[in-house]
Amino acid sequence: MCGALVALAVAANGYGIGPADGEGKAADHPVYNITWYEAVKRANARSEKEELEPCYTASGVVYHMGESTPNCNWSANGYRLPTEAEWEKAARGEGAGWRYPWSDIDEIDASRANYSNYYGGTTPVGSFAPNGVGLYDMAGNVWEWCWDWYGETSYASSLGSDSRGPASGTGRVLRGGSWYVYANGCRVANRGNYWPDYELGNLGLRLVRTAS
Repeated sequence: MCGALVALAVAANGYGIGPADGEGKAADHPVYNITWYEAVKRANARSEKEELEPCYTASGVVYHMGESTPNCNWSANGYRLPTEAEWEKAARGEGAGWRYPWSDIDEIDASRANYSNYYGGTTPVGSFAPNGVGLYDMAGNVWEWCWDWYGETSYASSLGSDSRGPASGTGRVLRGGSWYVYANGCRVANRGNYWPDYELGNLGLRLVRTAS
C-alpha cells in the first residue's frame, strides 16, 4: 500500500487512524502493528484517494471511525480485505494440492520465503519469487488479515465455495504465516485468528479489489 497516498486520504476525510496505527521498517516493507479495524479503514482511505467507491460502511455511511463491525458492499469497486476463500485461492494460484504457494516442491527454505526469524524481521515486498499467478509473499513476511470471522470448522465445510465466513465470532482470520513462525505456519492451508482490535509486529494486511 502506498503510505503517502493513504496518509493524504486519512487527513482529508477524517479517518480514525493515527500515526502509530501501522508501522513499517521502510517504504518497500509491509505495514505491521495494524488492527483489523485499522486495516478496513485503510482500505476505505485508499479507495477514496483513488476516487473509487469505498467497500465498508457503518450505519449507512462510509466507515471512518470507531471499532464497530462494518458492512461490506461486495459490488463496490474500491479496496477491501480478501475473504479467507479468496486468499487461499490466490495463494495456491495454479498449484492446487501443494503445501506452499509454489508448485515444484513441498518444502520451504530461506531462499523462498521470510520465516522462522531468518532475517530478523520483515523483508522488502517482492524479495522472493512470486507464485504461479504473480503474487508475492503469500508465505511468510507478515500475517495478513482476512474479512472472515474465524470458525473452527466453518471454513472446511465451505471450502471451494465463494464463502464469506460465519456471521459472527470473536476472532478475525489470519493467513500466510510471518517472518516469526516456523515452516508449518506458512503452509497455504494454515489458519490463524486474533481479536480484531489486536496488533502485532508480524501482523499486516493485503488489499484486493473485486474484478469488474
